[in-house]
This record gives sequence, C-alpha cells and structure tokens, in this order.
Amino acid sequence: MHILFATPEISPFSQEGELADFAARLAGSVRDYRPGWAAEYYEAQGIDPAEISSPVSSVALITPLYDSMDADALHLARRLTTLAVPRGKSEEVVEVLEGVTEERVPVFFLKHELFGSEPLTEDPEESTVAGNGLRYAFFARAVLEFCRSFSRTVDIVHCFGWATAMVPVYLCTMYDQDPELLDVLTILHLRDLEAQGSLAKSNLRKMGFTKSVLPPEDILLDGRANFLRSGILFADLLLADSEAFAAQIQLEEFGRGLDGDLQERSKDLRGVTPGLDYDQWNPGTDSHLSVQFTRERPNGKRRNKADLQHIFGLPIRPLVPLVGLLGPLTEARGVALVAQAVEELLDDGLALQLIAMGDGDDAGFAPLLALAEKHPRAIGLHFEHDDALMHRVIAGSDILADPSPVNPHGRHAAMAMRYGSIPVVYRTGGNIDLLADIDEVSSPFPNDRGVGLLFAEWNHDDIAAALDRLIELYNIKRQWRPMVDHCMSIDSSEAAMAHNYILMYQKMLSV
Repeated sequence: MHILFATPEISPFSQEGELADFAARLAGSVRDYRPGWAAEYYEAQGIDPAEISSPVSSVALITPLYDSMDADALHLARRLTTLAVPRGKSEEVVEVLEGVTEERVPVFFLKHELFGSEPLTEDPEESTVAGNGLRYAFFARAVLEFCRSFSRTVDIVHCFGWATAMVPVYLCTMYDQDPELLDVLTILHLRDLEAQGSLAKSNLRKMGFTKSVLPPEDILLDGRANFLRSGILFADLLLADSEAFAAQIQLEEFGRGLDGDLQERSKDLRGVTPGLDYDQWNPGTDSHLSVQFTRERPNGKRRNKADLQHIFGLPIRPLVPLVGLLGPLTEARGVALVAQAVEELLDDGLALQLIAMGDGDDAGFAPLLALAEKHPRAIGLHFEHDDALMHRVIAGSDILADPSPVNPHGRHAAMAMRYGSIPVVYRTGGNIDLLADIDEVSSPFPNDRGVGLLFAEWNHDDIAAALDRLIELYNIKRQWRPMVDHCMSIDSSEAAMAHNYILMYQKMLSV
C-alpha cells in the first residue's frame, strides 16, 4: 500500500495553520503503524498480532515549494526528473525537490513561480493574493503528473481541504483514461467547510475545463466555481475528523451550502478522530510542568495546580475547583457565555476559580476582563497564546471548558483527559466521539470513551448547569477520582488512531 498525502502546507517547512502539523504527524503515524498497537482488534478476529506485518509499504507527502522557502537552507535535494504540467494551451516545467519531515517522512516539493511566496489557504474570494485559486488548481494537476512519473505506484492520494480538492476532479475528468492513473484512488479530508475555494466561473477555462470536460453543475455553487464542492462530488472517499462531525455536516445548520451534496455522498463519508502526539502531550514527561505525573502517580497534578494558581496571582486553594479555558478567546467560541455562567455561580456563592489563556478578540476579552474586575481573587487571565503555559493550564486545571459550537475533532477534550482534567464541552463533533456524559453512564465507564459533561444547548444557562454539576462531583472525591483515573486510561494517541486510518485505506483498496 503506497499513500501520498497532498497538502498546501507542511511542518516544519511551511505553515499557515494547524494543518501543517497535522499532515506531518498523520503521515508519520501511518508510516510507523504496527499492528501490535491494535492487538485487541486482531485477537478478537482470532489472529495473532505478532504474525501481522504492516500493510503500508510507503508514505510520502507532496506540497508546493513557496518562494519564502530556501531550498539550500532546508537541505532539499533536487531530483533529476522534472514535470511537464499542462496550463492553458501549453505546458509548464515544474521542478521536483525532496526533503524529510521531523518524523523522517519523505516530502516532495513542487517548484514553480505560480505558487508564490507562502501558503494562503483562505478562500480565494477573500484572499488578497491574485490567482490564489488558480495556483492550487495548477498544483492539483502537478500532483497527478507526479503520480504518473513517480518510481512507485501510488495507490491512494489523501487530500486536505479545498486547496487540494481539485486532485480528484482532474483525475476523474482529464486523466480518467490515463493508464498510469487508472487504479489511483482519492480521499478528500474535510477538516472544516468554512473555506471552500470559491472563484469566478470565468476562471474555469484557465483551469482547463470546458462544458464537455466538466459540466457546470459539477463545479458551480451560487454561480461561482467551488473547489471543495467539486472535490466532494468526485473523490472516492470523504473523510471528516469524527463520526459525529461527519453526520453534522450533512445538516443545513453545519453544511455551509454543501449539506445536500454530502447527503448524496453519505455512503462514502467517514469519520476518524485524529489522535494526540503522545510525545508532545504526556504528563509523565512534559518538560513544561513543574512536576510530571501519571495515572499511576497522580499526586503531581496537585503541585501543578498550586503553581498555576501562583502564576496567575490567585490564592492557592487546593480544595477549590479550578476551571481552565483555552483560546482562541472569541465571542464565536462562546467565551462570553462561559464568563456569564461563571459570574452567576460566583455571585451565588459557589467556590471556584477560572483561568483563561490564549489569543482572541475584543469581543471575547471584554466579558472576561469585566468578570476579573468583579471577582479578582477568582479569575486569572493571559491574552496571548503561549505553548508552555497552555500545557500548564491543562495540567493544573481540575476542569477544562470548551464551549465552541463547532468542534470537528474534540482536541481540547482529548488533551484534558490525557492530563486528568475533566472536560465540560458542547455536545458536538469530536466531543461526542470522545466523551460520554457522566450523568448518562454508570460505573464501570465505557472503555472506548472518557467521561465529562456535555451541555446540549449553546447558552450560558446550560454551561452554568454543567459547571455546577461537575463542581458538585468534584466535592465528592469518591466519585471524582474514578472519573479522573478513567479519563487518563483512555488511549487517544496518534499511534492508536492510526489503526482506524489503516483500516479505511485497506477497505478502499479491497472494493
């Protein structure tokens, strides 16, 4: 099995957002997959895991080489073979360079002047970069030309978002009879639907499309060419970051105009929750913490709580529940609702502390500042993102709140469980896959999910009720400690989650 990940950004070479890190880590975990990590699955099938070899033969990434990247400084090697990539009525020469990620996964960089200075995966309609959509259309064709000339047969091209969504479109139209590509399958990974690659339909001819090659109804949305919609229609498999998010984006409320197309492709839509990098997120080895701790040795968490209270200038009160809130601290993520809920609880005389840390906007900062002015001994604030401090907030908090109404993968909930903090989250997306509501399950807890509080309505009353309930449980140690222990026992690692990706790839190739 040969997997090629096509991405507009890749860590540590080019980075606009979290996709750069995610793509690099996913490629590494798939490459390093060993069936022993899924021993229980194979044993249930009556198979000895030791006898199973990895089905993955090779993994590589492919991405543009932007002008801001110095090939010599990055120690990239130039390959002798160049690509002839169609553009309009002519062909353009694209150079191929090669490097490796920090996980030692090969990365192929495609060099052409059209790719510009840096990755900009915001929607072309909003971008200030001329031709931002056209350059990623050209990149998609270059990816397929690379697959034709690559020394190994590519079985699956795993694409991320609108910037690579044209790969399956070109494959199924202009390259549908190419003997070198007949067996290549594509996955379109829908990490979010906000940016869709929308540009004027007058650009279709520049992209090589005529009505006979691609009917307008297969690419237009609201009268504009829409990369993501086209990819949804043509990819062999669609992938979301959780089963719950895969179901939600088929609803008008979450589908951003694509819900009808996603409903039509529902049988080809999957959800796989991404895992955490346990080398980075490990309370037993985390160098950012004042004291490391583990599930077996949990006492260090109390020291981290005291240090966190000291850092934020709060009274060191070991018996008072400490709630953490991570950025982005914006109104859209529900920060004002949390502030209002905490204010009501404090006004009612409930003992608790809140620490909020991260970047954001004035609409998110204002209610927190007002709350801190009213209850200065209960509220700690830091309005900048700080990786080290983020680790300390998660480790020192008893409860981690994530009110975001759109949450494809539930990443904050996974981090909280890893560090023994109980999540209180909106019932959406990846949170549903990762957590069981503590009031809806009984001991023994489910062995495939952690426990926390999932509020059903996005308002301050439901958040206040959820926090009040968790604080009630916090004050009953014989109930709280088993919850913490169970959350820390859940394996949400990338290594464990890689098994689900491998099964997905295998099923695609076996059809």
